[in-house]
Amino acid sequence: MVDVAPNARRYVRLKARVPAILRWGKRQVSTLTSDIGLRGVFVLCDEPPPHRTFVEVEFRLPAGFQAMALRGMVVHGTQPASA
Repeated sequence: MVDVAPNARRYVRLKARVPAILRWGKRQVSTLTSDIGLRGVFVLCDEPPPHRTFVEVEFRLPAGFQAMALRGMVVHGTQPASA
C-alpha cells in the first residue's frame, strides 16, 4: 500500500509567474500564472471561470519568443483568498 499526501500530484508543478490572457466564452482577463506543470496550470483570477468550462490560456512570453496559447478545461478552482 502506498500512503499519498492529500495534495500530492502525479506530475511536478513549478512555481512560475507568467503573464497570461485567460479566455472563456466572451470573457477575456489579463492575469498571471501561479504554477505550471505537465498536465495543468494554475491561473490567478479574481473571478475564475466555472468548473468544467473550456478555456484558452495565452502565455505572454518575453521579447524574442512567440506567444503560446493552450486550450483546456477548468477542473479545480479556489476562491482568490485561499489561492
